[in-house]
Amino acid sequence: MNLPRGLSLAAFTDWALRQRHVYWLGKDQCVALAEAWAYNRGKSAISCYYAYQMFNNAPSSQWIKIRNTPSGVPHAGDIVVWHERWGSAGHVAIAEPGSSGTIINSLDQNWSAYHAVTREQHHYAKENIIGWLRPR
Repeated sequence: MNLPRGLSLAAFTDWALRQRHVYWLGKDQCVALAEAWAYNRGKSAISCYYAYQMFNNAPSSQWIKIRNTPSGVPHAGDIVVWHERWGSAGHVAIAEPGSSGTIINSLDQNWSAYHAVTREQHHYAKENIIGWLRPR
């Protein structure tokens, strides 16, 4: 798979939706999509086995780690990281425009359609999200 570099979030989203399934660096599902977004932004791979590990394992030299708070809202392009108690592996997604204090609009893989890239609107409980990674 030839991954793009330097695309805007909108262009990356269009690319990912056309792919239907992103497989990257031997990773699959939601982690592969997040890693592809990181690569597109010029970042190195984040060493992890499970999705929830991305938050702690992301290099601080490349990512700003923002812990979730009751009033926190991810920006478009942030990688949102769910706890492992949200499924044993957790989950990650790329925030899209229009997120608010109770809704995250996102680009996901393996959420509502098995292994597929989809756009989602998560009505989320804050306690299920560790935080988000913002590219430096």
